[in-house]
Amino acid sequence: MTKPDLRRAAEMAAKVLVARRVTSLPVSPLAMLHACRDTRVYTMEGAVEAAGISRAELERLFRLTDAVTYWYDEGATRQCAVIFREDGNPARMRFTLAHEMGHRVLRHQGMGEREEREADCFASHLLCPEAVVRRICERAANPEAAIDRIAEVCYVTRACARAAVARRRIALPSQLQAAMEDLAAVVTGGGLPKDE
Repeated sequence: MTKPDLRRAAEMAAKVLVARRVTSLPVSPLAMLHACRDTRVYTMEGAVEAAGISRAELERLFRLTDAVTYWYDEGATRQCAVIFREDGNPARMRFTLAHEMGHRVLRHQGMGEREEREADCFASHLLCPEAVVRRICERAANPEAAIDRIAEVCYVTRACARAAVARRRIALPSQLQAAMEDLAAVVTGGGLPKDE
C-alpha cells in the first residue's frame, strides 16, 4: 500500500479555501460541491429520481457508508457524482461531505485505506483550518474549552474538533500559510479572550 500523502491533502484543503475566498467559518462543503462544474451532487432520494440508480443498489451501498463519490464519463468529459445520506447529525454530515469533496479534489479513483485517510485529512483541514485550531487552542483556558470552541466556530462534532486538535501539524507553503493565518485572524476576531 502506498503511504497516504497527508501534506498534499492539507495543502489542497487550504487551496480550496483560498480559491473560494473564504473569510468566515463554518464553510459549506455542500455549497462548494455544488459549485464544482464537473460534479453532480444528489441526496440518496435525488439519486433514485435523477440518476436512475435503483433504490436497492443505494440501500446496499449505504449500509456501509453515509456517502459515495464516483467518476464516470459523459461524452468526452469526466464527471464526478456525490451521493449522500441526508439524515442524521448535520455537523457529522458536513464532515462526510467535506470527506467526499476530498475524494473529488484529490481525484481519487479507488477507495482504499490510503484514499480514505487522505480524504479525512482534507476534510479536517477544510472544516478546521490548522491556523484557526492553533489560535483557539492558544487562547482557551483548557483543552476541553478549546474543543468546544472549535466545534462551535467550525460547526463540527466534538469528535472532529478533538481530532483537529490532536492531528499532526502539517506545514503549508508560505503563501498558503499566510492566507490561513489571515483567515484565522478574521475568524477569531484578531484574538479570542481567554476563556474564564
